[in-house]
Amino acid sequence: MGTDGATSAETQAANGKKYKTKTINFRSHEKTTLLQNDNDRCALIAICNALLLQGKIDIIPDVTKEISEQVLISNLDSMLRKLRILEKAELIESLPKLSKDFHIEPKFNGINEFSASTEIDIFKMLGVPLCHGWVVDPSYDASVANIISSSSYDKLKCVADKLEVIFVDSEQISDDQGINLVTVNVNIRQMLMRLFF
Repeated sequence: MGTDGATSAETQAANGKKYKTKTINFRSHEKTTLLQNDNDRCALIAICNALLLQGKIDIIPDVTKEISEQVLISNLDSMLRKLRILEKAELIESLPKLSKDFHIEPKFNGINEFSASTEIDIFKMLGVPLCHGWVVDPSYDASVANIISSSSYDKLKCVADKLEVIFVDSEQISDDQGINLVTVNVNIRQMLMRLFF
C-alpha cells in the first residue's frame, strides 16, 4: 500500500495497464522484452517486442520490472510522428487499439498478404513485418485453390456460413468454362470447414 492508502491494483488502474518485462540475451546483447498479462493476443506487445529486438526503441521498466501501456504507445507515437506520411494522424489515433482486439484480415494468396486497413498500415509504417500461415496448397483442387487464394478471410467466412445453410442439389451444374460448380462448392465447403469449424 502506498502512503495515500491506494492499493497496487488501484494504483495500476489509475496509471493504466502495465506489462511485465524480461531481459533476454538476443544476438549477444541484453534486450528487454514485454510479456503478456493474460493468454490473449496483443499487437502492442508484438510490435514493441519486434522494435525492441531491432533496437529501434528502448524502454526502461520501473522497479517492479513493469512498463505502462501509455509509455509504449508514446514510443510508437514518437516513431510515427517522425515519418513523412499523409495519413499519420489516423495511424496515431489508432495506436490505443493495439492493446485491445483489433481486426486484421488475411488473404490466402501469400503469407504476407492482408486486406488494407489502418492496423496493417501501423505494422508497415513501423517496419514490423506481419505474416500468417493460411495459404492454399496449389496441389489441392485447382479451381478451389484459385477461388480461395483470391479471397480474404472475411469473404470466405461469409461463404462458409452461407454454404452451411444452403443445401446444394447433387445434379451436375457447370459454369460456362465447364467447371463443375457443385464439386467446387463441396470442395470449398470442406476446406472452409477445416479452417473455421
